[in-house]
Amino acid sequence: MIFLDTPSTEIFEALMPLLSHDKYEVEYQFVDTSSASRTGLKTKTNVLIGWPVVIFAQAIDNTNHKRYGEIQRRFIITNPRMDVEKYQNAVDLIIEKNSIPDLVYQQKVVSDEDKDIAREIVLNIRDDLLSLLDATKPGKNNILVPFGHLLKKIISKNNTSQDMTFVNRLMHHIVLFANIHIKKRPYFEISPAFGSNSLRIPLALYSDFEEALYLVNNSAGGLKPYVLEWFHNVFLKLYDSKSSDPDSKVKNGELIFEQRKAVTTQELIAKSKEIMNRIFVTKHVLSEFIYPLSNLGYIDNLPSEIDKRAKLYFLVTDLEKEQFNIFLLSL
Repeated sequence: MIFLDTPSTEIFEALMPLLSHDKYEVEYQFVDTSSASRTGLKTKTNVLIGWPVVIFAQAIDNTNHKRYGEIQRRFIITNPRMDVEKYQNAVDLIIEKNSIPDLVYQQKVVSDEDKDIAREIVLNIRDDLLSLLDATKPGKNNILVPFGHLLKKIISKNNTSQDMTFVNRLMHHIVLFANIHIKKRPYFEISPAFGSNSLRIPLALYSDFEEALYLVNNSAGGLKPYVLEWFHNVFLKLYDSKSSDPDSKVKNGELIFEQRKAVTTQELIAKSKEIMNRIFVTKHVLSEFIYPLSNLGYIDNLPSEIDKRAKLYFLVTDLEKEQFNIFLLSL
């Protein structure tokens, strides 16, 4: 299903149950009202086989919607980064496409032959995957990830649904890349004592992990580019400038510590003014930056011990490649 324009929230709510089931075949019932005037209401049963692929494009930003987290967990969402150079190149390309013959345009920019070659590569990968997975039941894994026990030790476990989404996507991408490069991957071959059919189990490599981690970490999850820039230029710089020790303050003669290293809304407003030379109010910072980043699992919050009316915001620890390298060296 492909939506070329912004789907309504009602469409998303109808699709969510279809995008989250775990079984290859699922039965669901609906009430048929098409012939209600003649025969009365009837309940019909449908069977959904497999897992649907849904692609949508939209121009509006709904990352601060209260149910956006549910949408984000069911889709891999990204936004193109638009800057001055891209707009300038786009204008030049439009002029070229409409001012030179197609023959010249294809030689200079991209040819139909190049597009056909790209399609052929994708189709070959698809055919290879289908042939390799013939022996694997739908929804079952056919790849051995030999460093899975290391991932258990270093992946963030903050007891949030974002952790589950992150690790689910990471593992599926590792398996996907191993399958795509399966002709270059080592494998175990298990030969039964009786019979001639052997079982081949490919192994994922560290390069599959690197590709998967890059793809997962560079998917902005639907964030607008300016929100992501604020996250890197304001939030992270402020957060990294603090020591690992939680903030503290003497209150009523008692030294009170926060629960962990974190930043406050007022600190973020001051840092935004310093970096961006713009003055934000609390409501703007929350709705424009904090809520979208929280919905997508970049940051989390907890109540302040120093000021019970305020919240503290901290970075949700991502999986770092350097940590993984340390574990590899310790083997």
